[in-house]
This record gives sequence, C-alpha cells and structure tokens, in this order.
Amino acid sequence: MKVYIGIFINQQTTMYIQRYFKKTLLIISMIVSYVSNAQSISGNIAAFDSDAALSYSNVDIYKGDDLVASVLADKEGNFTVKLDTGTYRAEINYAGYKTIAQTIHVKDDETIDFGLKEDPESEYVIEEAEEDFQRLPAALPRH
Repeated sequence: MKVYIGIFINQQTTMYIQRYFKKTLLIISMIVSYVSNAQSISGNIAAFDSDAALSYSNVDIYKGDDLVASVLADKEGNFTVKLDTGTYRAEINYAGYKTIAQTIHVKDDETIDFGLKEDPESEYVIEEAEEDFQRLPAALPRH
C-alpha cells in the first residue's frame, strides 16, 4: 500500500511541477519583454549663444500632467533619462535662463541637445567667470 501511495504522490507532484514551470516561464518572459521596452533619452544642455555647458541643469519629464522623471545634468551639461515608449514633455530649467518645454516622442534611444537663452527678466544675472582653461557662465542673484 505504501508503494502505491508513493507512486500516486510522485505523479501528482510531477503534474504540479510541470504546471508551475510553465507559469513561471510565462511570467519571466513577460518581465523580460517589459524591461526590454525601456528606452533612454540623453543629450546636452548648453547656453544658446556661447555653447558653454550649463552644469547641473534641471530636466523634468512629464507624461500628461504627471511628473515621471526629474534629473540633473552633470558638470558638462549631459543627462540621461530612462523612459518607456510614448510621448512626453521635457522641461529644461537653469537659473538666469529661459525654461524650454518640448514634446518628445520616444520610440528608441534618443539624443536631444538643448540650447537655453538668457532671460533678461530673471532675478539672476549672468556673469562670465574667467578660469585658466575655460569660460563658464555663472548665475548670481540680482541686487
């Protein structure tokens, strides 16, 4: 009697394992396909007139009215944002410069460069800082 019960449990266990394995493979394949849909937007932010990098500019990405990503550009003005395929609005901000808002259609990895213009009505004034190796714009509060 113990032999028959052991065989019955093994057959039932084998069927359960097969069903579980199929479901697990289905879930793993769905996760892999979702992750592979992620795209990235990268680019550079610079002053429109001088092409000087605008270090640490703010890049906000909206889908509709919802903020979905917010990153800072690096020291050279470069940024990268990972997004799903779709349509987004990018807003680029830097003290002393006019904010840019642009619609972006993400299908593949995209590279987009932005040139910001100085904002004469800003509470910040742009001054050039002299350094031995390059000229950098600096935003200082108006007095």
